[in-house]
Amino acid sequence: MIPRRAWIYACAVVALTVAVLTQSGADSLIVQPVARNPRPPSGAAATSTGSAPPRSGGQAGTAEVAEQLLALLPREKFVDRLDERAFAPMFSARSWAPVQVMDSKPTKPAPPPLPFTYVGKQRVGDAWQVFIADKEELRIVKVADVIAQQYKVLAINPPTMTLDYLPLHEVQQLRLE
Repeated sequence: MIPRRAWIYACAVVALTVAVLTQSGADSLIVQPVARNPRPPSGAAATSTGSAPPRSGGQAGTAEVAEQLLALLPREKFVDRLDERAFAPMFSARSWAPVQVMDSKPTKPAPPPLPFTYVGKQRVGDAWQVFIADKEELRIVKVADVIAQQYKVLAINPPTMTLDYLPLHEVQQLRLE
């Protein structure tokens, strides 16, 4: 630990010594501003040395500089029509979520899930009767029956019963197990 501290102290002493020794000549290192000579007008011939002839100063020098400056032109002169909407997408928020392509066909509404619960079945003659629970009510249905004016029993072929959802004419099946 002692050699490390010794190096730190030695570096600090060297830095202070350099700072003190260079402080005395600091004024000679400052660069003074110099007046700049503008370029000669485009019609004037350059001298043999390649630099502009000395000016007398005053108004003539200002006029030469004014000739060299270009006028600022309004933006509308360069752009036919400024449309704010054209620049809006550049700075708007972006979503990096994948784009979902929509089908051109509108989707049909789906029928709700069947509100019935299978309770049992029995065979009466050649036809089946099915016992279903609708909320708190027990119903006994056979082929061609209409249930709650929304479902019509199309077929009973165990292990399934086929129903037609009347508002959308969609076929649904109930498992009979």
